[in-house]
Amino acid sequence: MAKDILLYDYIYNDTAAAFINELTASKGDVRIKVNSGGGNVYAGWGMIGAIQEERQKGRKINLQIDGIAASMAANLPAFADKTTAWNISKFMIHRAESSIYQQSDQERLDNINKDLRSALEKKINTSQLMRLKNV
Repeated sequence: MAKDILLYDYIYNDTAAAFINELTASKGDVRIKVNSGGGNVYAGWGMIGAIQEERQKGRKINLQIDGIAASMAANLPAFADKTTAWNISKFMIHRAESSIYQQSDQERLDNINKDLRSALEKKINTSQLMRLKNV
């Protein structure tokens, strides 16, 4: 049976570090149970990196959206093997945003957004998202 890891908080450096530690210390397949309003782009990007690393080791990383997956948390399903959600679950997807102090910050953020969009487009039918944008 897969180990459950709860992501029931906003994504900041401390929650990302705790998540990564729990993910990498666990053995076997994992189910990440998500109820998060999102958070810091760079902390979330680190979590995605850890998920990818564990998948490359042959581990199955599945997600269960228990409530909301918003902002950075809404990007996690694009990097999981399988995602399930309850009929009450909610997603809120948007471009990643962060403070920009210099051009290199903008370039880094643009690259993250490009990678996030590419990963999402491989997992979801984006034409369905376009239909929903006016709702």
